[in-house]
Amino acid sequence: METIDFTRARKILRTPSSSFHDIEMILSCEELMKFYEIKRLLVLHPKVPRYVAVDLVASLFWRDLMEVGVSTRVHPIVRRAADNRLIEKLRVLTVGEKVALARRASHRVLSHLRYDPTVRVISAMLDNPRATEGLVVSLAGYGKANPKVLEVVAKHEKWGRLYNVKVALCRNPQTPLSVSVTIVDELLYSDIEAIFKDDTLPYILRRKCQLLLSGQDTLL
Repeated sequence: METIDFTRARKILRTPSSSFHDIEMILSCEELMKFYEIKRLLVLHPKVPRYVAVDLVASLFWRDLMEVGVSTRVHPIVRRAADNRLIEKLRVLTVGEKVALARRASHRVLSHLRYDPTVRVISAMLDNPRATEGLVVSLAGYGKANPKVLEVVAKHEKWGRLYNVKVALCRNPQTPLSVSVTIVDELLYSDIEAIFKDDTLPYILRRKCQLLLSGQDTLL
């Protein structure tokens, strides 16, 4: 019976065009299946049966789960399983690990990371190309957000310029007053009026809105 050693198995799994026969031989070899690297490569290989890849996802470390979650070679079902597993692990990751994750993770993982209170994590997330306006707007409007995190959002070169982000920041009681009173005069009349009428917001911000609505642009 033909056998495959570790070196050959790794070469096969690094080749997307490898045959199903070779994949099956690897899967049937108990010795090969003891190696973490083989399991990782099997999850990433497009010809591995989806149910097998999903089962193997549970054995991967967080960094490899992240890679699976963003790989376009991997079936969406497997990517989702990797994301789910990674989301479960978020509570035990260190700040440094979450920062590294925030820089590259999938949008689905970012949707959970966005509520992290750590400035370093959010700063990394904002620079992730998979972050979207909707995700950042929801963060800007999050009523339990760390005020320092909201300040980072407001000052971000890309996201801080977006109108919907500015509105969400101004309507969030957690936003530092120094931020909200600076950007509120960039909003449309209807949004300024809504902020003025919201008694959950700081008096000084509402007073600024009142002055803007009356045609003045400075606090008295």
